[in-house]
Amino acid sequence: MYQKFFIISSSFVPAIRDPMGGRGFMSIVGSLLQASINIAGLVAVVYIVIAGYNYIQAQGDQGKIDKAKKSVSASIYGLIYVILALAIKNTVEYILY
Repeated sequence: MYQKFFIISSSFVPAIRDPMGGRGFMSIVGSLLQASINIAGLVAVVYIVIAGYNYIQAQGDQGKIDKAKKSVSASIYGLIYVILALAIKNTVEYILY
């Protein structure tokens, strides 16, 4: 019986690069979630501006005024949801890290 011993020097092993650049999975998920929250907040603010413009352009037409008011309130609710999502994300991130 004989045994074979293989000694592998580190100079012969090719360098394996981390595909995530040293960042963990949770860090990438957190970054994606933060980016989506930022985009949603921007969209909500844009909708508030558009609804405000529609309200100004209604010129006394009650149907257009009601539609603009509903758009403003829906946009504000959306912005509140975005702020709550950000608070939840930061809370979970604080607990996990």
